[in-house]
Amino acid sequence: MKSTDVKSIAGIQYVYPSELKEQIYKRYTSPHELGICDRDTLRQFAKVFGGDTRKLKKEELVKMVWGHLQLQIERTEASVKFLIDMNAPVNATDIANLMGKDLSPQTVCDCILASLTTYKDFKGHVHKYEGSTIVKTYLPKINRALLEHGAMGKAVSRILNNQMKATRLEVNRVTTRSIVERQNDLKPISESAVLRFVESAVGQCEAGGKGAWMAVGIALGLTTGRRQAEIFGDAVFKKIDDTHIEFSGQMKIRGTRDDAPYVIPVVNADDVMLLLEYLTNAGKRGKTPAYVNMTITPGYSRAPHLIKPLGLSFFKDSRVVYALYHSVHSKPANIALNAYLGRILGHGEQDLETSNSYQKFNLVD
Repeated sequence: MKSTDVKSIAGIQYVYPSELKEQIYKRYTSPHELGICDRDTLRQFAKVFGGDTRKLKKEELVKMVWGHLQLQIERTEASVKFLIDMNAPVNATDIANLMGKDLSPQTVCDCILASLTTYKDFKGHVHKYEGSTIVKTYLPKINRALLEHGAMGKAVSRILNNQMKATRLEVNRVTTRSIVERQNDLKPISESAVLRFVESAVGQCEAGGKGAWMAVGIALGLTTGRRQAEIFGDAVFKKIDDTHIEFSGQMKIRGTRDDAPYVIPVVNADDVMLLLEYLTNAGKRGKTPAYVNMTITPGYSRAPHLIKPLGLSFFKDSRVVYALYHSVHSKPANIALNAYLGRILGHGEQDLETSNSYQKFNLVD
């Protein structure tokens, strides 16, 4: 019998033993209610929990099954409490631990959703996760982790996606409306100001200036279009020629793209390598994503003077400027804009929604 075949005991249908256990303790809330079952049914229940039941009397079977049910309830409650108390989204390690706790697919799904309720920022303040963050950032990672666990993981993934369907539809609706509004009112960005900013950062590196790492980080965002966690992390940048870099270490895998290295266009590859060398010598590379989020990202939020003069609101806008610049100066005439943006940003070429979201500025002068 395959693991995905539906079985039935005492009218309870189930695929995984953990589902049967869950249904038993939902149906029978006391030893007295279990005692109403006949001995053969109790033996079948007890077999699911393991152990030799052949010589046990009915009263002993009731005691055994009820004891196992209590342990199952405690284990489930402890798993849910652990994930809620973490104040962080469930990750691949957490999912592996959940899969080893003999929980039903629905309970695992509940644990995952419980971990996506609130989080604490670097100051300890509690915030709710936005639906867009859950749908676009965490669900893809969680689903990939779940699919590493065979039929059980697929079952959890299916339940999770069904329960998040309404949220996903609402996020897509709001995102589409926002993209349309933004594309009808593109914000002008001075191309010459951007280039001067990068030249200034390169000059500080060449002069051996100290304390310029924040400006250098933004310059790398503008010249490579990479994220903070990639620039300050352990992503690999390899010069191919004067205007191309091979990049590996993508943080977010979107659409159909895998995590293989790919080539990105740059204005000056030597400048990129010099900027990266400066960060390395300043001890600002090789950081974990958690370190970047907790330490480096807040630093930029407290230093708006670095990006506001460029017309940008956030560090991540540098990625948008990069995409815009190369869509104007580097895109081959025979490649559609969305396909090209997907190619240089590391998205799948079919990921039109993400590519559309990067069309929010207009380069002037």
